[in-house]
Amino acid sequence: MKRHILLFLLLVTAFAARVWGVRFCLPFRYSHIDESVVIFYTMRFFGGSFNPSPFFDYPTLGLYILFIVYSACLLAGRYASVESFVTAFMNDASSFYMTARFLSVLAGVFTVYLTYLLGKKFFSRKTGLIAALFLSLTPRHILDSHYGTVDALSLFFTLLSAIFIYNAALKSRIRDWLLAGLFVGLSAASKYYGAIFLINILIAYMLCARKRWYFPVLSVLSCMAGFVAAFPYSVLDFGAFSGRFVDRLHLIIGNGTGMQRAILDTGWFLYPAIIAASCGFLFAMISFIALIYNLFHRKKENLLAISFIIVFYLFSGGWRVVTERYALPFYPFFAIISADFLLTVRERIKERKIKDIFLPCVITLFLITVLPSIVRMDRILAGKDTRIIAYEWLKDNIPRKSRILREPFTPEFGSTDDYRVKVDWQETIQQEDVERLALDYDYVLTANFDYDTASAFEGRLDKDAVLVREFSGERLGTFHNPRVRIYKLRGAKWENRKSW
Repeated sequence: MKRHILLFLLLVTAFAARVWGVRFCLPFRYSHIDESVVIFYTMRFFGGSFNPSPFFDYPTLGLYILFIVYSACLLAGRYASVESFVTAFMNDASSFYMTARFLSVLAGVFTVYLTYLLGKKFFSRKTGLIAALFLSLTPRHILDSHYGTVDALSLFFTLLSAIFIYNAALKSRIRDWLLAGLFVGLSAASKYYGAIFLINILIAYMLCARKRWYFPVLSVLSCMAGFVAAFPYSVLDFGAFSGRFVDRLHLIIGNGTGMQRAILDTGWFLYPAIIAASCGFLFAMISFIALIYNLFHRKKENLLAISFIIVFYLFSGGWRVVTERYALPFYPFFAIISADFLLTVRERIKERKIKDIFLPCVITLFLITVLPSIVRMDRILAGKDTRIIAYEWLKDNIPRKSRILREPFTPEFGSTDDYRVKVDWQETIQQEDVERLALDYDYVLTANFDYDTASAFEGRLDKDAVLVREFSGERLGTFHNPRVRIYKLRGAKWENRKSW
């Protein structure tokens, strides 16, 4: 009973950490560009076609799930028709973004629960509880659970597949091989990299006691069926899908690019640094020691647990693009092996008093290292983004009817705002001479997530335009609080309605 209460409290903590600040930057639509794309193409399904073409950057399972939730909201009677539903989205998409983000919050919380189940299966109930604690307070997992994207959902399905991969290795039941493959397929139908965990099914086959040649075959067929069922247009519109998939594959993974680069520029070197920065030094140190410790154990449970880390590390380390969110699959498995390692160390301590205080001390140190960054992160998310602050200032100080050129990720304007605004999405207009821009625009808005440098465009504006105002805030990843600058071009009217 006590452990059930502890697990419940961990899940409540996980939910609170992920839901705090989930309204960040609303009602703006493009604070997180991936989020805006996912929601846009989901809404496009209400036009009658479920083909996401030309958007095959992500598979469709996450989009279809979000569509089902949106449809449930529509059927609940709040909207009179599909047309009024879409009109509401066009006028103010805040509730649509909140729905997508809340799905990620739930996926993140359930992933914490699955981490508990995996830790319990691999090792013990205590291992599961400690592992759930570690993941529930992993800052990077908390941050990505705020976004209405597919990352948290894909990790959820990956852990579901891991549960049945474990069952398949130890019990060798046909249903486990089928379900292991199915959930790998659903993970891949959420985000393509999930397919790599088919290798873990083969590892489970090598470790299982009762081998039958058809076990991995069943898993592969089940994986393919799950993937196609959740992403049917990968087959129905194979030409468009394959073309875009190969393009994205080359962009993110590259054609042997990782092998050709210096080791310091690859994920093989960067991922340990990302994990250390994302989880805190203490958790990272314990994780890496636990990984080495498990390499020398021949028990199935230890080998299976670390196989997920090793397979994904070898697979993703050579990618051309390496970002923090790509490291998400590491965290649950590091949490599990770290929890087991700590319990093993505790059991080997002979001094009773030291043994009793060992785990409380380690957990306390873990909390000390991660809680300040979690509080800071959620406080920033819950606060006003620089784009919101800049927008409010613009409304009070820039004359109506002004012609505004803005870069992406600057303050957004709605249909009721009385400004003539052009968004330079492709960043081609800014290549023109500043004096030429002054013929068509009165003000220019720029955004830069790197506070330490100015873009080439900002450098030209600093010489040939007037910097009216600059807004900066606490930095958080690559989607929050850009430095926003407002430039007045020559000849523009100026209206100072409030002191600045």
